[in-house]
Amino acid sequence: MIGRFKKWMSGQRGGESMILALILLFLFLLIGVSVLTAASASVGTATQRIQDRQTYYYARSVLDTLDETLQHGQLGHKLRDDAVTELMSSGKEEIDLRHTLAPVVDAPNDECGVTGLTLNYAGKAAVMKRDGEGQITEYSVAIDQLEMAFTVTYRGQEYRMQAVYSCRMWAVKEEGEGRWDEKWTVQDLRQ
Repeated sequence: MIGRFKKWMSGQRGGESMILALILLFLFLLIGVSVLTAASASVGTATQRIQDRQTYYYARSVLDTLDETLQHGQLGHKLRDDAVTELMSSGKEEIDLRHTLAPVVDAPNDECGVTGLTLNYAGKAAVMKRDGEGQITEYSVAIDQLEMAFTVTYRGQEYRMQAVYSCRMWAVKEEGEGRWDEKWTVQDLRQ
């Protein structure tokens, strides 16, 4: 056994070391390719995940802005004022509302776009009370369902959002102006 070890150490092996070197080379090559493939797949997946998340954040930002302007701003006031104007011009005590709006939203930056924004709503507007002269002093607007939908596009990624609201609005007319109380409810949020 010692003689064989001495022979192996002296380099007189007869090709055994070449086979061992080739096996080790193949193993290291296989491990290197596997690590490289896993690393590149992880980078690609991470980049995709970042873009997906960024698109979601833009969509959520648009939704939050629309929600604020609907519940506390110009968009909600427009719905309410249009309903009252339609009620007053109809001469009826109660009317059905069914409308579609397509407001314009500016995108947060040049790489992002907002398309297909629509607001479909249905409900009723009604006279609640009149004074002795027949003038309306109280009225209400009930929107049973308002569906808002839009798509945000960012670097080729699309994210579609839908929100469904309901609303009850009451107004008491004092000195020619309506004092409004409103209650908005988010019924559903779909992504």
